[in-house]
Order: sequence, then structure tokens, then C-alpha cells
Amino acid sequence: MHTYFPRRVPFLNQTGLKTVFFYACLFELVSSGYLNIEDEKLIVEEITTRDPVLDRVLELMKPLSGSKISKLQILVPNKAPEVYRRQMELMTERNYITYDDVSFLFWTLYRKYRVVKQNLLKPSLKELERMLVYGRKPDHTVWKFALLAFEAGLYRNIFPSPEFRKRAQRRTRELLKSDFHLEDQTIVALHKSMRRTLMAQKASRS
Repeated sequence: MHTYFPRRVPFLNQTGLKTVFFYACLFELVSSGYLNIEDEKLIVEEITTRDPVLDRVLELMKPLSGSKISKLQILVPNKAPEVYRRQMELMTERNYITYDDVSFLFWTLYRKYRVVKQNLLKPSLKELERMLVYGRKPDHTVWKFALLAFEAGLYRNIFPSPEFRKRAQRRTRELLKSDFHLEDQTIVALHKSMRRTLMAQKASRS
């Protein structure tokens, strides 16, 4: 939802967004205690979450339990589009977002999404601004959101002011080097994996 509202950026890297969304699901599974990393190996719990998208991610992850985290760089590019599509369908069903088909002649080129329930975004955006722009003490939940938004290139959407955006980027880089970031080694490992995956995708398009 933060991707599509407010839509101040005419184009965003859709491949990168889908990859970051898959890692967002992994972050959520870590927070819920269903995914862990020990000695660089993935540990996946046999459980259901009652969330159809997270359950699908767990299903995809289960064969990797006990494997090195590097295996994610193979799984994520192949499965991220499917998981992202399921999430968009779910949010459409629940009336969080809606869309219009953009067509040319007789072909549908893509879907243009817009957010319906905009008020749901305001609390997280406010917390993000307080932490990154005004320097409030960092919170782990808000920090995970910041990491995902930063890697997806969403700061241009979230911070319309160039000055605020500059402060947010500087604060993010500071926190990446801080002891606070290192407190959760599972998130640190997933963040590194996400960056490697994004870099590999970028290289393949070059």
C-alpha cells in the first residue's frame, strides 16, 4: 500500500519491489517466531499462520529448512512474483486497494493501482518520519519497515520533501552501522541476503 500511495514517482522497479515484498514476508515470519537463522542456516517452523500469503511463503521455505541462507538467492527471484501477485489479489478482495486496467488497442498493458483505505498508512508513516527525520530513538518494528522501504526505493514516495528525504537516507545509513541494527542478527542476515539478491537482479538487467 505504501508503494501506491502517495504515488509521486512515475515508475518504480517492479522486479525489485516484488523481491523486497518477499523479504518483508520473511521479516514477518521472523517476528512471529516461525523463521530463524542459526549458523547461517534457515530454520523453518512447521506451522500455519492463518494468512494465505504468509502460509504460501512458509510452504516455499520449508524445503530450505536446514539449508544455507544463500539458497534464498535462488528461491526468491523465482517465487517473488507469485507471492506479490497473491498479496495484491488479497488486498483487492479486502478493498484496501483497487485498480484500473491500462490498455492499448486490444491489449491490457498493466494495472494501475490506487489505495482505498488511506488512513491505515498514516500511523506507520508518522513513526517512520519521527525516527528517520527527527531522530527519535529507533524502534525495531519501525526499523524493519525502514529497511524494506529503503531497499525498495520508496523513500521518494514516502518523503516528498527533498530535505526530509535526505535526512531519512542519512539516518538510515547511520543506523545500518549502529549496534542497534546488529541486535537482531536474523534480520541482519536477511537484509544482507536481500541486498545480494537485488544486486544480482540489477546486474542481470545490465
